[in-house]
Amino acid sequence: MDYTKLQNGSDIRGVAMEGIEGQHVNLTEQACRDIGRGFALWLRARLGKDTLRVAVGRDSRLSGPQLALWLMEAMAAEGLQVTDLGMASTPAMFMSTVTEGFAFDASVMITASHLPFNRNGYKFFTKDGGLEKQDIAAILALAGGSEHTGLPAGSIVTAEPGIYLPGKFGVRIEDVTVITDTGCEILTKSPKNLIIL
Repeated sequence: MDYTKLQNGSDIRGVAMEGIEGQHVNLTEQACRDIGRGFALWLRARLGKDTLRVAVGRDSRLSGPQLALWLMEAMAAEGLQVTDLGMASTPAMFMSTVTEGFAFDASVMITASHLPFNRNGYKFFTKDGGLEKQDIAAILALAGGSEHTGLPAGSIVTAEPGIYLPGKFGVRIEDVTVITDTGCEILTKSPKNLIIL
């Protein structure tokens, strides 16, 4: 399949839902899954390793949750360890690749910026920044093929909202049990006052 029409410079953009006369959905389930597979292939070749962690975030567009799910399932099927960060900003998705304790190998932001409501797309990052036009062209070429990574299936986890311990992705302050001289205290059940550790 030829996905080149979905390239919009250094991003992927398309019609994700009906709603404007004459504009039909081209960011279909198959397209999203193929793009996820293509990105997994591209990332593995770019970084030269088999264990890859990718974060996925999205803006508030109505089509975002479905586009995220299709992409994440495809990447996990290709062996990637995927973390769903839910609603996020574009800068936060880049920062997830460079922030100590997170340092994902790559991230994907699902957004269409200023485009109309029926559109959506994918913006990709590594620690070096947003991908370039030639990277997107390569991902879409891989998406149009039939190659697979051949890796065992990865996983998808969802990051829970909360305040996380610095440098300890996955450890929310709310989930920490504090051991004091009077016994154990689970912070989520504690009064919302300052607890000195």
